[in-house]
Order: sequence, then structure tokens, then C-alpha cells
Amino acid sequence: MSIQAEVINFGVMGYDTTQMAEWIESKVLTFSPDMIIIGYCLNDIGIFSREGSVLSQYRGYHQFLTTGISWLDGLLSHLRLHRLFKNRLYLKKTKAHTRPLHFSRDSHRVFQVGLQNYIIGAYNEPANRSRLEQPFRKMRQLTEGKIPVLLAIYPELYDFESYPYREVHSEVARLAKDFGFKVLDPLADFLKYDPRKLRLGNADFHPNRAGNAVFSRAVARFLVRKGVFRDKAK
Repeated sequence: MSIQAEVINFGVMGYDTTQMAEWIESKVLTFSPDMIIIGYCLNDIGIFSREGSVLSQYRGYHQFLTTGISWLDGLLSHLRLHRLFKNRLYLKKTKAHTRPLHFSRDSHRVFQVGLQNYIIGAYNEPANRSRLEQPFRKMRQLTEGKIPVLLAIYPELYDFESYPYREVHSEVARLAKDFGFKVLDPLADFLKYDPRKLRLGNADFHPNRAGNAVFSRAVARFLVRKGVFRDKAK
């Protein structure tokens, strides 16, 4: 299968879905993408992520020290001296750099109930569901139905023999479809492999090169099947 496409990686380590929505608004849309593909990890509901209070410190950054004149603000954003001046003033104004970053208030519970129970339990909490619905709604509003959004779900790379998160995958897929997103769940592709060969190490469950290749091939096949791209090999 041969596909030609320009792909820009806007991924930021540690971002959850709320931060993704902010990133789409502030950065991604400035590139006028034909499609936005979100690699959704199960902790993107907000667990193991920086608190919303930290994110709120930076929420007004892009409107800070602007003129309201779009062409002029666009010009200023490319000037290094202006960015340096803006950054220094913003940090001084918010004292953001003096506030310690910390993880979600209940992250310590993973040591009490175990990782599997913690992740499944997180999706059963109404507050967490709201934390997922709000950024999905914002993404929908930002794209206005004109830019297709594909949500591709990344499985947890362990225990493939009795994978415990199938219902979590289904819940995320249902919610994403409610907001008009296209959804890809490549779990079946991953289950063909030994998860130990798809992750960085025994204690590091992030995908290695092979794991990312499985994910990328699944995304490519999905886009061809949906007619987004044509397979030049045919």
C-alpha cells in the first residue's frame, strides 16, 4: 500500500484531551489541516495528567498582549523579540513558573486499587466523563464540521490474552461518534502480536517503533477504506 500525504506531528507528551483541544485551537488550526487525527490513549480522560488548574494558568496566554488586529497579531507572533517580551511578562503576571506542577489529585489511588481497576473506575465517574465531553465538544465547535476528526484509540500494551479495557474502548468510541468524529479502534491489529514486542520495555508500556508501526498501518488502511486516500498500489 502506497500513500502520499503530508503529516504534521503536533503530539505533546503528557497532554490529555483538554489540553489537546487547547492545542488544536492555538496551533493546529493555523495550518489549515484537511484532517485532524487524534491518537487517544486511555489515560487521556485526565488521569496521570497535570491538573486543570495548571492548564488554566496558560489559557489566556494566546490573547495576552495582542492588538485585536488579526494581521498585525499574526506578524508579531513571528517576531522572536515580541515572543520573548510576551513570555516574560506573562510569567511575571501569572507567576506560572513558581507554581509546582503535580499530577491528578487521585493518581495515588493506582497504588491502592491497581492500574486496571483504576483506569476502568475512572471511566465510571461522571466527573471524568464530563472532562472528556467538554474537550470533545470544543473540538467539534472548532472544526465546525468542516475539518474531519479521526479519533484512533491506542490500546494498553499488556495482558492481550484477557484484555480488560474493551468496554472502555467502546465507551470512548460511542462518545466520540456522538460528537461526529470518525473512530478507529485498531485493537484487533494489536492482538495479533505479543505486547512485549510492541512496547519500550518490561516496565515501560509506551509503544516502541514496532508498536507505532502497527498503529500507523491501521490508520492508513482506515483512511484508504473510507476513501480519504487512494491506494496507489491498486
